[in-house]
Amino acid sequence: MRNLLFASLLVGGLLAVATPAHAMGVYIVLDVVAWNADGTAALVTRSDSSSAEAGASYDYLIVTTTDKTPASFTFTNTRDPDKTTEHVTAATCGKTATAFTAALAKHKFKGVTAKTNQCKVARREVVVIDKDANKVAKDAAAAGAAGSSRAVASDAAIKAENSNGDGTAVTANGQLVIVLSGANGDGSAPAHAAVYAAGTRVIEDLR
Repeated sequence: MRNLLFASLLVGGLLAVATPAHAMGVYIVLDVVAWNADGTAALVTRSDSSSAEAGASYDYLIVTTTDKTPASFTFTNTRDPDKTTEHVTAATCGKTATAFTAALAKHKFKGVTAKTNQCKVARREVVVIDKDANKVAKDAAAAGAAGSSRAVASDAAIKAENSNGDGTAVTANGQLVIVLSGANGDGSAPAHAAVYAAGTRVIEDLR
């Protein structure tokens, strides 16, 4: 009887300790910030934080009509259980900036640059997007939000998968379509991004 009581107390204690972990939230926010020249690739930002940690990580993703996995570039990651701590060294940031620049050239992005010197100054300012490139992204987002993007109007496959209306299809010219949807527990959004090419989902979720 004593052993049974001890086991019950032990299980109860473990559950009490474990409960807060389940209540903790992970908050990922995605945004399309630039398109390449022919609309076959997009630059997406992904911020990642948690109620259980201080700080956040911030990634740049290049998604294309052909790649099933996005190319990911991280210039800053300050997530830490106790206090904000930068885990990406200046040297690693510089190497990432060089690789990012090469990827931008490969996919023919215009108006997006990586400034290596900012790795020692301001990590969130390493990537610079000029006004014209930013305007293209904002115009595509506005068209998607208004329900007037070519993807929403003409692509039956995408429309069928998002028939509940929870999603904004963003595209430059219909070749590559990113459907942004959902919200995190703290209300931040969009929390999900599915990638389509020729009506087929090539990436389930950039989250």
